[in-house]
Amino acid sequence: MSNQLKDQWGRKIDNLRISVIDRCNLRCQYCMPVLSTISFSDKSELLTYEEIYRIAKIAVEMGVRTIRLTGGEPLLRREIVTLVGMLASLKQIGLKSIKMTTNGIFLSKHINQLKRNGLESVNVSIDTLNPRKFEKITGYPLLNQVIEGLEKALNAEIKEVKVNAVAIAGFNDNEIYDFAEFAIQYGITVRFIEYMPFPGNGWCLEKFIPSAVLKAKLEKKYQLQQEPSIEPSQTSRNYRIVGTDGKIGFISSVSEPFCSTCSRMRLSADGKLQPCLHGREELNIKKIIRNGGSDEDIRQVILKAANVKSRGHEDFLSPKFRRPTAARPMIRIGG
Repeated sequence: MSNQLKDQWGRKIDNLRISVIDRCNLRCQYCMPVLSTISFSDKSELLTYEEIYRIAKIAVEMGVRTIRLTGGEPLLRREIVTLVGMLASLKQIGLKSIKMTTNGIFLSKHINQLKRNGLESVNVSIDTLNPRKFEKITGYPLLNQVIEGLEKALNAEIKEVKVNAVAIAGFNDNEIYDFAEFAIQYGITVRFIEYMPFPGNGWCLEKFIPSAVLKAKLEKKYQLQQEPSIEPSQTSRNYRIVGTDGKIGFISSVSEPFCSTCSRMRLSADGKLQPCLHGREELNIKKIIRNGGSDEDIRQVILKAANVKSRGHEDFLSPKFRRPTAARPMIRIGG
């Protein structure tokens, strides 16, 4: 049995992002459709932990080495610490790392048990350090609670703690230096993610800020030293703020796509394998499982998902690009 899963373009697929729930306790506008009428999955439609574990085990046997748990908001899923423990057992057969992306609201409550059960890395989404603006973009006045969760993750000595901020012109572009000082204060990496188009999320060129613009602005105040990439498929270009322990990262999926080195595949909360974040292809692996499919049947679906992975997403900055309306919104895909 091959232990190196590849797509038709020769890219190694070793990173599986698993959305465990499509609900969230925040209403971030770039993720949740504006004035949303989205219907969330019934509990019965979600993959059970046993189903997730079965898929993950086969994926690890095929070469997956990193699993990232996402949502919606993954900490909304009951007993999520149990799933982390189940997945951690896959380190015996080749899994290297279990990570999580969270909005941080419930992080302080769960972080110690998550670490004990095998979680090694946490990305916390914080798009503004201004309490008023935080409430405006998320719908809730909970910035202090998120910061508390971040601090507890650092105190728990989680191996890797990072902050993700979606850069939006007219909203948080005047906080670039504040985020740099935040990175310095906590000795962490703050990563600016380019605003990406999804159905109903209000994306337009007027709100888009290229990473190069942010970097140039930061270099007016700080000396940035580029860090070497840890792996070829790394999505973020990271820079140390010279003289400090703080780092700044740029995820430039719109202006400088990294499709040629993409190693990721996604599993949605309702059991669809999605080869590309921006693609329309998805394979119903849950249907195979609930119809009594064998491990080999599951393996074939994973192979097919890798084989239909597109070479790259369309150019969002092209005059020909039209904002998507029919594909899934971000919250139904997972980060």
